[in-house]
Amino acid sequence: MVFPWAVHSRFEHSLGVHCLAGQAVHLLQNHQRLELDIDWFDVRAVKLAGLLHDIGHGPFSHLFERDFLPRVLHGFKWCHEQMAARMIDHIVDEHHVDVDPETIKRVKSGFKGI
Repeated sequence: MVFPWAVHSRFEHSLGVHCLAGQAVHLLQNHQRLELDIDWFDVRAVKLAGLLHDIGHGPFSHLFERDFLPRVLHGFKWCHEQMAARMIDHIVDEHHVDVDPETIKRVKSGFKGI
């Protein structure tokens, strides 16, 4: 079904992924707690990964990565997942964010290509 009045920005998308990732990990936690050993630390990391998974995208998303950057930065390989990991490190360091390093490691490990 299409809703012509619907909007979809990267911000809204990231909030939605955060929400759905949280629901998914809570379901797994509730139904397979013993088998998977999911704790609050895992829940937090999955939700943060969902929220931050697209932070490394440039403008116009994959078009920017696939078509624009190779033309202006000859031979440069851009990977928004790797850029997301670098941006998270920069934000945490630059703004002295009080977060457990293991949480950041788990968040970044969920990004493809890391």
